[in-house]
Amino acid sequence: MTDIRKAAQPGLVLKHSDDKVRDLADRLGAYLLERFDALSVCEEDREWITARGEIVFTSRQQMARRCDLVIAVGGDGTLLKAAHICAAHGIPVIGINLGRLGFLVEIPPDRFRAELDEIFAGRCQMEERAMLDVRHLRGGDCIARFCACNDVTVRSKNPARMIELETAIDGVFLNTIWSDGVIIATPTGSTAYALSSGGPLLEPTLEATLIVPICPHTLSHRPLVVHSREIIEVTAPPSEPDKAVLAIDGQIRGDLDAGDRVVTRPMEQKLKLIQPLGHNYFGTLRTKLKWSEKL
Repeated sequence: MTDIRKAAQPGLVLKHSDDKVRDLADRLGAYLLERFDALSVCEEDREWITARGEIVFTSRQQMARRCDLVIAVGGDGTLLKAAHICAAHGIPVIGINLGRLGFLVEIPPDRFRAELDEIFAGRCQMEERAMLDVRHLRGGDCIARFCACNDVTVRSKNPARMIELETAIDGVFLNTIWSDGVIIATPTGSTAYALSSGGPLLEPTLEATLIVPICPHTLSHRPLVVHSREIIEVTAPPSEPDKAVLAIDGQIRGDLDAGDRVVTRPMEQKLKLIQPLGHNYFGTLRTKLKWSEKL
């Protein structure tokens, strides 16, 4: 496990379109520059921080090479953006929550100094979360490759129309789904789009992957949990070009031509997520989903 006390330079990834970010980013930046010689910030986040000190504005690719720790300020979407920078390089991520719900970002903004003091003293815990290696295939060629922390979605390009998708597991045909689309999710992603589509909640350390149809026309199509080692394949309609789109962690990545295939398999690398000491997944569910409240 990475020793957080040996971190030499942190990076900062910020949520956009939220004025609360400016004040918190400046206070957080000042705090980090008290502890570290320099701070890296994504170039795209430049206008959201005005803290004084040795701030290096850099591309995402350069940040992955410069930093050994990244702090995401925002909601789960911001942490996923940071994860895409860090995951392949084994860089741990910390989340400070400015979002509405946030299953991944645990630190409240009014406690960031106390919580980070504890983390930098080594009093924290690190969770390793499974990710998906996603390949967009056209014919026999891989035309794009992605990393997914939460989910992979193949859905109709026209939100008012359904789509027919074929699915297979380890090369064996599974079914044809007539629906708005299909979600392939990690256990971490089970609390995201998959949950709102009727999928089950999975404990994050399970070696499992979810296949969840979105609004299926046939009620017999149900969410399916398979082992994480399985290779899952979704094929776009063979005779209807430009009807489907591919999204990774909620971001559209491209159109699918007729017969294109999206293939997912487990990534060797894991997302390293740093949490306050005592963090518990079931406690997070109880709090975020308000299970402890009486009706």
